[in-house]
Amino acid sequence: MNDPEYILVDEFGTKDENDILVGGVLKQVQKNLGIPSLNYQYGTIEELNETLAQWGKDPDFAQRKFPLVWLVQPFTLARGYTDVFARVKGGLRLFIIVGTDATLKAKDRMAEKFKPLIYPILRQLLVELNNHPAIQLEFNRDFEATDRYWFSDQQKEINDKVDCLEITGLQIGINNNQNCCTIADRPVLN
Repeated sequence: MNDPEYILVDEFGTKDENDILVGGVLKQVQKNLGIPSLNYQYGTIEELNETLAQWGKDPDFAQRKFPLVWLVQPFTLARGYTDVFARVKGGLRLFIIVGTDATLKAKDRMAEKFKPLIYPILRQLLVELNNHPAIQLEFNRDFEATDRYWFSDQQKEINDKVDCLEITGLQIGINNNQNCCTIADRPVLN
């Protein structure tokens, strides 16, 4: 926990040699929601597309590559604060992604993808980030969440056919000591 430069990428999720999520904030999200798998990637769009293509070649993994949380890089850590080691300048950008069918209508996407899976992952992610001793959510700042229906080649982003929630401006402070903050002092999310 004393390596604050990469606390965010590590504490969001840690994976084993088989690319299976074994720890971190997202593992807690998976556990608390009772979903069989939740994948995690961080990096650029090119890296994400390359990984999704590799996963798609393995018939077993192709069926469980979604849902996925993608933490977009680069992000900038701003230092010089007295209350935290650093803050993410401008906030984080991340996506909660599920596979989809291009022929679904908006009401079906909402009923099958967003309400039962994407929105609960977002809510639980905020709870788990709030509970993490090294991550400090800044609730006094707004963030934006945009539903993206069939976000694929048409958007020149993710190559797979997916529905996703794009989160931008999520304000986070990073502490480099697990005992530096008290969870009891933080707002409780419902």
